[in-house]
Amino acid sequence: MVTPSSTSVSKPGVDGVDGGDVVDGEASTPPDISQRAQRGAIAAQACQTCRMRKTRCDEKRPKCALCVRINAECVYREPQPTKKDKSIQEILDGQKSHDQKLDLVISKLDGLGQLVNLSNRIFTSQAQTPTTYAKTSEAEESPFNSSIDPHSIPVSSPIVPELVPLVKPVTAPHKVLLWPEVQNELTKIPGIKEDLETLRCNGTHFFLKAELERYPKSLPTDCARGSHDSDLLPLLTRNRIEQYASIFGNTFNALYPILDMDIFCNVSVPKVLETGFIEGDSDAVICLLVCALGEIAHEGTFGAPISNGDSAESGLRGGSADEPPGLFLLDAACRRIGFILTQLDLEGVRALLLFALYYKSCGRHLAFWRMAVGASMAVQACMKCESADKYSRKGYTLDRLYWTCNLFESWYHFDLDLPKTGIREHESVNKFPSDIERFTVWDSDYYHIETQMTAQITLRGSIADIENNLHQAKFSQSENADNYNPPSSSLVLELDRQLLEWRHVLPENIQWSDDNPLAFTHKDGNAAFEIKRTADVEIFHLSADLGIAQLRSRYKQARFMIYRPFVFKVLHYPAFITQEERRFAGVCLQHALLWPIAMSPCRDKKRLIPYLFSWTQHFISILFILKFVQINDELRDIAEQYVDPKAFEQTIFLLVDWVRDIRQIDPMAQWAWPIVQSFFPFAPAGVV
Repeated sequence: MVTPSSTSVSKPGVDGVDGGDVVDGEASTPPDISQRAQRGAIAAQACQTCRMRKTRCDEKRPKCALCVRINAECVYREPQPTKKDKSIQEILDGQKSHDQKLDLVISKLDGLGQLVNLSNRIFTSQAQTPTTYAKTSEAEESPFNSSIDPHSIPVSSPIVPELVPLVKPVTAPHKVLLWPEVQNELTKIPGIKEDLETLRCNGTHFFLKAELERYPKSLPTDCARGSHDSDLLPLLTRNRIEQYASIFGNTFNALYPILDMDIFCNVSVPKVLETGFIEGDSDAVICLLVCALGEIAHEGTFGAPISNGDSAESGLRGGSADEPPGLFLLDAACRRIGFILTQLDLEGVRALLLFALYYKSCGRHLAFWRMAVGASMAVQACMKCESADKYSRKGYTLDRLYWTCNLFESWYHFDLDLPKTGIREHESVNKFPSDIERFTVWDSDYYHIETQMTAQITLRGSIADIENNLHQAKFSQSENADNYNPPSSSLVLELDRQLLEWRHVLPENIQWSDDNPLAFTHKDGNAAFEIKRTADVEIFHLSADLGIAQLRSRYKQARFMIYRPFVFKVLHYPAFITQEERRFAGVCLQHALLWPIAMSPCRDKKRLIPYLFSWTQHFISILFILKFVQINDELRDIAEQYVDPKAFEQTIFLLVDWVRDIRQIDPMAQWAWPIVQSFFPFAPAGVV
């Protein structure tokens, strides 16, 4: 693999930006997390009765043979943490510390909800007096600074247009579309003004309606395809199924740990080959879905690029927008799943999640959501109705499925405002994966998958704090021209500190250096995320490239969202901007650049990118902000101080390339493409 070349120049350190993460000018340090004893190997866990009698324990659960024979209570001590446990537990302990510290900050500020109301009262009482902004003191009384009266803006400042209040809320990535300055530019493009009014009235669901109009049916189906075993058995030989299973295990199952691949390959596959693809048989349906996903993963990596309408080679590969790879096998699975959906078991949950992943790879977001909601409701029912020892395979599987459903639901709610099923209410019961010793015997090869998933879960918690405190509708004053309240520096710095501490406790295998932020390691050596297309596309072991790119990009997204309200203020209230807020806007712009998930090698296999819909929403809004760096004097001045111009141009190229590719399957990208072309008419269409 090619080592990364330098893509940035030294810029002033800003609250955790640059070489070392810095908060208020001082290098942040890892949290003081208690150290636990390490063991080199997993020790045998004898029960207390056998320990007292000094006899050999067979370690059977729930009762060993001796306790059964003498009718004694069989109690096992909690296993001591292994060396591998340490990194994961540090992540979980760090998240708990983050939550406690954020709660402390908010409690000192006497509650966000009450203080938002207080800010509104201040706005009403001071409507005739311009507010002077100064650096927030430690004794401030509100998480938001005092309101700015739009009518008090000096004549020399840009005039904020009168706007009809929002009828329905929009999610954080779509709020940028309703910024007054952004609307002023967008309405210059024919046909966009009406869409913006619809977005204002209908909220984010405007884009969901657009998808339903484009895809009234999720995918074209052929009921005759795969209806008989005679159609499938010649195609799905043992060797072919094993090949598909291997690809699936290295791609989708590495990113979303749904199946126990050992049981699937050694139990389920032999059974299906012996009995055939019987209707209503869960093993047969799951086998067909694994093969469909294995085919779409293979073709999505090595297949021919789908034409994107210009000379640029598409990173969307395999089949076509309407006829994706593996559709024949998906149809066969659809025909056989009927009886499974009437059962309450984990096999049905797995099948729904596998269907969801296939639809995700095809850009059918609402179909993905429908399947994911079904899986979420089913897994919650299983948790209520079925008992499982957490140290058993079943207990381990239940936890994996629960957290996969939880993450699916979280990202869809954050970015598309789709309703929640209540699955997060069970997080205290499913403390995955702190008890990692229970599965190291079976899944030692998947240890780094578990560390990545743990990191995703805890980072999701921090992003939820950002959403709740800065971007939810009830706190929309941070980017609202009608009644503007910028967030206080203490709240912003506390949210940012959480992210810095989260990063410091990451295990070494997913950590990264500020000196070389695009480098990563994998089983076969070192690699890097690059601007240029990869000469030879490949599937990395357990999709290390996609997993690490997702984690780092989520981190960038979180920090970008923390500081984005200050870009809003620069654009709309430049006369009131303070030096500190200029620095905060600089932080935001720095974290808007060079997203690993949009770079090679991920760039060339977009069907495999996790949560494809989520990145599209954010990248479109970021492109709009980057446009204003080019045309707004205040923002351009800040960018000249804090942003590397080469990285800026490379990011425009990458994100334009993303929208060009994804518009073939995503209605949101299709809607935004004329705007992107208008904003960046000279963006390169080929390889940089």
